[in-house]
Amino acid sequence: MPYITQSGVSIPQGPDAFTPAAQYKGWADAEAVYDNFFNVALDSDRTSLAAPQLRDGIFCWVRATQTLWSYQGTSWVNMLNDTGWATPTLQNSWVNFGAPYRNCAYRRINGIVYVEGLLKSGTATANTVVFNLPAGFRPSASLFFGTQSNSAMATVQLAASGDLTLSAGVSALSLTLMFSFIAEA
Repeated sequence: MPYITQSGVSIPQGPDAFTPAAQYKGWADAEAVYDNFFNVALDSDRTSLAAPQLRDGIFCWVRATQTLWSYQGTSWVNMLNDTGWATPTLQNSWVNFGAPYRNCAYRRINGIVYVEGLLKSGTATANTVVFNLPAGFRPSASLFFGTQSNSAMATVQLAASGDLTLSAGVSALSLTLMFSFIAEA
């Protein structure tokens, strides 16, 4: 049985079809596949998506596991999950402030990245890298965040490369981080 896209174009099956690896999702349980939230295919017994239709921005909702998957580059990424807290590798002499304050950490929940923590004692000059967020936890373009440093306002920049750098007003005495953003698509 051919699968029909929202525009009425048939999606071929066979050697040009792509079947995601089992560890990415229960593809056979897919309720719907979306391209930028427009329906591409509806069929609960779907086993593959044709290569010409497979590209970044395709979404798939799996009813059985209540998960939303997005195709990114060469693999499927679960968009409705919680990665748990991870600790970045601090650079340029920055260290965690210590108890009773929160150590620097990041996580992604449902495609939103959260960064929190209180740091101290680092190099406090403009463009100094504090840490680097790994792929999957980065913004698609550079972002600036207002923060507090030694009881004064300051800004930090998070580049699409994942580098968190100092922008203005940062003191080596303390740097408070608490911001969130949409993860790269």
